[in-house]
Amino acid sequence: MTSRFTLNYGLRWEYHPMFQDHNGNVSAFLPDLTSVVNGVTVHGGVAVPNQSLNLVNPAFAQSIAPTPILTANQAGLPNSLRYSQKTDFAPRIGFAWRVTGDGKTVIRGGYGKFIEAPLGYLILSSWAVEASDVASFTNSISGGKAQLRFPYAFPANLAQPGTQDYDLSYQLHYRDPYVQQWNFTFERDLGFQTGVRLSYDGSHGTDLDITTNPDQVPANTVGFAKASAGAPYPLWDSLVNVQNGVISNYHAFTVSVNKRMSKGLQLQFSYNFAKNLSDSAGYNPASFSGAGGGQTSDYFN
Repeated sequence: MTSRFTLNYGLRWEYHPMFQDHNGNVSAFLPDLTSVVNGVTVHGGVAVPNQSLNLVNPAFAQSIAPTPILTANQAGLPNSLRYSQKTDFAPRIGFAWRVTGDGKTVIRGGYGKFIEAPLGYLILSSWAVEASDVASFTNSISGGKAQLRFPYAFPANLAQPGTQDYDLSYQLHYRDPYVQQWNFTFERDLGFQTGVRLSYDGSHGTDLDITTNPDQVPANTVGFAKASAGAPYPLWDSLVNVQNGVISNYHAFTVSVNKRMSKGLQLQFSYNFAKNLSDSAGYNPASFSGAGGGQTSDYFN
C-alpha cells in the first residue's frame, strides 16, 4: 500500500466430499429415525449405500432386529452417507508496518482460518460395520462354573438382541473442524547487531471431534439392569459415535532477544508463556488427542 505499510489478504473456499469405499462396504447410524415394526416402536436405524444390502452380516441384522437397515435412497441420504459441508470459507489477512522512518521499529500482525477435513478417519470409522458382528455378552457363574467358558466362550446363538456394538458411527451432518489463528508482533532494532521481539499468538479451534455413546444409560437410582431397558436405543449394546462439539483455546506471549555474530559473540534468548485449554481429549487425557477426539464419560453432561 505504501513503502512502509504492506497488507496481504485473501479468501479461500474448500469443499471436501466424503470418501467412498469402492465396494460400498460402509454404513451410517440414523439416530433420528423412528419407525413402527409389527407394532413395536423402534428408535434408530442403519443406512448403507444403495448397492450394499448384500454385504450386511446376518448376525448383525438379527441381533438388532427389528431395527430397519435401509439403502441411502430409502433413508433420503447421499450415497456417500454424509452431507458434505459447502460453506468452508477461510479468510486470511496480514500486515507489516514500519513505524519509524529509520526502519528500526516494525509491527506485524495476521489472522487466518484453517479448515481440517478428517475424511480418512470418517470413512475408516464407518468401514465394514454392517458386515461385522461386534457384540458384547454378559457372563454368569452357576455352581462355581462360568456359563461362557473356553474353548468356546460364546453363546450358542451369537445374534442375541441388545448385544451389538456400533463401532464406529459419525454425525450425518458432520461439519469440517476449523482453527482460527492470529498473531501480533512488535520488533525493535536496539543497535549493536541486536534486536528484540515481543509476540502474541492465539488460536481457537471449533467443531473439533469428540467420541460419544448416544446409547448411554442416564444416571439413575434403579440400577443399570432396569435403567438399560429405557436406554435411548435399547436394541443396541452401545453406539460409538464421532461428532463435532468441542473446542480448543491457545494463547502465548513470547519475548525474544537476538544478537547477530559480531566481535566473536552471538546471543539468543527466548521466553515463552503459553496456555492451552481444550475439552477434546475426553475424560482421561494423557496426550494430545488425534482424529476422533477423546471419549466422553457422560453423554448427557
